[in-house]
Amino acid sequence: MADWHGCVMLQLTETERFHECCFVHRELKPDNVLVGLGSEADKLFLIDLALVRKYKNPNTHEHIPYRENVNFVGNPIFASNSKLVGIALSRRDDLASISMMLVYFLRGSLPWSDIPMSFGRGSIDHWIRSVKDCKLRSSPERLCDGLPKPILNLMNHALSLPFTAKPDYETMRHMFQDCFCQQGECALDRHRMMHSKMHNYDDSSREGRHVLHSA
Repeated sequence: MADWHGCVMLQLTETERFHECCFVHRELKPDNVLVGLGSEADKLFLIDLALVRKYKNPNTHEHIPYRENVNFVGNPIFASNSKLVGIALSRRDDLASISMMLVYFLRGSLPWSDIPMSFGRGSIDHWIRSVKDCKLRSSPERLCDGLPKPILNLMNHALSLPFTAKPDYETMRHMFQDCFCQQGECALDRHRMMHSKMHNYDDSSREGRHVLHSA
């Protein structure tokens, strides 16, 4: 991978391809996105498909209906706000997760990623509620302050999309492309930081991020 620009562009492109197959991943996070090695260094792989669901019928192209009061399943750290409040997931939610992953890679943490989780009766529910409360209080502008503007644009785009709408992947790619062309060497500096975070991904919190929970 030449730079973190390539990682971002690949993530958007591979997610678009995944969506074109009528599926949403529903659990995008650093653990579930792998960059290839050697001859496959220009490829990105989405793994852990346990929560993948179809968002539309591949024959009729009918979108799944909007639903509320959906039980939370998965990990809350990179989950969209819609997922945390019990709204059925669609393409916009995968984009929201990507935007939070980018914030994490460049900052090294998210405001809620260090909230401790303990094990015991009711403790996981309490942890999920704590993450949810912190995340819902955090505005996109605050999260993306000082970061490349396209990350904020991506986050706001995901938040503003109607449930059934197709994300504007191409515009998002163009925004990041323009940003990297303007930044020049700054992009390479962030690439080094991003890959450092990917290879040193907080092992102490991994066990919490693999929790599957059904309310």
